[in-house]
Amino acid sequence: MVRSRRLVRGLRRKHPSSSARSVRKAMVRSTLVAWRQSRSRALPRDDACKWLAALLAFKFLLRPGEVCKPQAARWNPQRMLCRGDLRLGVSRSPAGKLVHTLTIFPLKKGPGQAKDLVIPFEDDSGQVMSVVDAYRRVCDLDPRALSDGPMCKLQGKPMGTTDLRNLAKGMAAVSGLAPGEFGGHSYRIGGATALHALKCPELVLKTIGRWSSDTFEMYARAEASQLYSYQAQLTEVDAVPLESSVPGWFR
Repeated sequence: MVRSRRLVRGLRRKHPSSSARSVRKAMVRSTLVAWRQSRSRALPRDDACKWLAALLAFKFLLRPGEVCKPQAARWNPQRMLCRGDLRLGVSRSPAGKLVHTLTIFPLKKGPGQAKDLVIPFEDDSGQVMSVVDAYRRVCDLDPRALSDGPMCKLQGKPMGTTDLRNLAKGMAAVSGLAPGEFGGHSYRIGGATALHALKCPELVLKTIGRWSSDTFEMYARAEASQLYSYQAQLTEVDAVPLESSVPGWFR
């Protein structure tokens, strides 16, 4: 029954009624980078925490409550993202790169998932949207923070889900987009859309986003370059319907 209720909720989101809330738009790389470029080169503490939170949500397809503290909740290091949950250099990948891990407490747990989920990722130091560089910046600015303290803080307090939602709106405004069309789930939607554009296999996409059903389809949006590519090839294909080539196939 629990599984059935989750599927029904997913279908409602996938096929919303006219009275349902509007669907959030995807946060894309260019919007994230534009916000970063609008800030000072050496990010101050609060901006550094905002940047890290946005990158974590985007790269790992995290839900707002998996990145930040729900506004009405009390800080709980057992269920919320802590500074020590990102561990650097735990191993090396087959390509010889350093492998780091991010441990989260999933808000929704699929079959076989433990209480805590450890997500490995290759070192991305030096990239414009480097999670490792953003994490190190936050650590440098707050070196005395406890390992079981909040991963991201604003004005000395745990960053909340409302803060993450407002950040998405602020990032949209910097790029001249409508802030009202973006929210806390825009990062998760954007990450899924980027993976889809990379032709990420469905099984891998579902694993990264921790989806146990096909509701991931409501997150991964069709990407513009793919649309142009297929439309360009449309008139170059001799598509022969099966019912036209196999007698008796369809009547």
